[in-house]
Amino acid sequence: MMRGLSLGAAFFFPLIQFSACAQSTHDTPGYGTHPDGGDDDGSVISGGQCPTDTLPTDNACAINEKFGLFVSSSRGSPAGDGSMARPFPSVQQAIDAAKTSRLRVYACAESFKESLTLADGVSLFGYFDCSTPKWTVSHGRARIDSPASPAATVTGAVSPTRIEAFEFNAPDATAPSASSIGWIAVSSPGVSIYYARIHAGTGKKGADGVDGIQLTQNGTLDGTSGVVVGECGGGIARSACDALHSGGLGGTSVCNGAPDHTGGQGGNGGFGGQWGHTTILVQIQPATFGSPQPGTATTAVGANDDHVHSAAPGGKGADGANGASSAALGAFSAQGYAPADGAAGADGKPGTAGGGGAGLPPIISDMTSSSTDWYGPSGAGGGAGGCPGLAGTAGKGGGASIAIVAIDSPLHIHKSTIEASQGGDGGKGTFGSNPTRAGTAGVGVSDPKYGPNPLGGYGGGGGLSGLSGHGAGGPSIAIVHHGGAPDLDATVPTVGAGGAGQVALTSGAKVIAASIAGASAPTFGF
Repeated sequence: MMRGLSLGAAFFFPLIQFSACAQSTHDTPGYGTHPDGGDDDGSVISGGQCPTDTLPTDNACAINEKFGLFVSSSRGSPAGDGSMARPFPSVQQAIDAAKTSRLRVYACAESFKESLTLADGVSLFGYFDCSTPKWTVSHGRARIDSPASPAATVTGAVSPTRIEAFEFNAPDATAPSASSIGWIAVSSPGVSIYYARIHAGTGKKGADGVDGIQLTQNGTLDGTSGVVVGECGGGIARSACDALHSGGLGGTSVCNGAPDHTGGQGGNGGFGGQWGHTTILVQIQPATFGSPQPGTATTAVGANDDHVHSAAPGGKGADGANGASSAALGAFSAQGYAPADGAAGADGKPGTAGGGGAGLPPIISDMTSSSTDWYGPSGAGGGAGGCPGLAGTAGKGGGASIAIVAIDSPLHIHKSTIEASQGGDGGKGTFGSNPTRAGTAGVGVSDPKYGPNPLGGYGGGGGLSGLSGHGAGGPSIAIVHHGGAPDLDATVPTVGAGGAGQVALTSGAKVIAASIAGASAPTFGF
């Protein structure tokens, strides 16, 4: 007696009725055992007919064009029609042709360099020997060597869809942080897998972060000095005298390497007070006394008068916020796996500028000549602000190695090999670049009669960059599932090691924390 099997097993689709007859099995090198015992001469087995649920391993009567479309990489041609005599060259071509008719796909036990998009109700059988005109069941298995990941996808397969005696090989990932995934099944509870091998290659290491651009300072950072008290006469034009006794110049900041990071420009020193002497003393320029010019940007300048002659310094730029190393697994979805990247830090802020020093009036007792103009000391220029440190990019997470991602797809897997390989290592984070120095202030006058020198303010240094974290290692998981775990019948998933995380790194006071290694597990639900 023979047994006619449905495309779905009785315990998997309980509402379907099946015939119940005896069955024998035989060992099949490479993938265990599968049903056999059919009439090898292709005779019919029930009332002169071949039941539609008959498997090729039950009876050779099922190996004909009424049951399936034929595929061979060695014998097929683009002009093939899917018959045994003129097979298709591609498994995908046969799947597409069978979508309407729901015929099976019969593939030679040969290698096919393609990835597959499976279809609802289209079953695949890959154990055929097609070396002779009459195809027969062999102990081999069709091999899908996919050029890309995943090797096979299936969506919305709710009807019985049997995949038997196929090997699916996803390639090792090559792009940074890329994953290798054998299968992705979404909303496909009808799929059952028999005597198959689904293999995921290795995940790729995440890219290391790239350090921040090191800015260079090309400005004239330091303020220049003021001028001491003096007289100006003897026919010299007043405009020339004014220029001679103007305040010191503030420093300039020019940060090269990236836009929008220039520090504040130093304030110019105040003009020295000017008096003329004819028959009486006349105060010509009183407005500049004690009035330094502030630096640009947001420099805060303290009050300056005849008693506090030095301008306020600039402020240090704010330090950038730190990023963090990844401490969690990445995300699974119908698209596969999104690696767990480190978080990037923020750039530091430019330093603000120092103000210019105050100008002072001359001392009246020093004005001895009646034919000259007299000038008080002018203030010194303030220093410019420094360039900030810029944050680098974070390390990227390593790619995963996953044999099957099953979302709302409680697959039935019978006597198959499900294997994942090594996950990709996480990438290194970065400390960022260094800030540049700030400008110094110009010196004040050296005449002790004027008391405290009218100094300019020093510029503020640029802020430190924030550090950027490491990426996590990628996982090695045989079966990732959501919405119901697959039913594993005589199938033991195997895995490799998860990708390594990065160790903690230290630079001065900065510490990039370690990132986690990738998980390694036969199954993982999310």
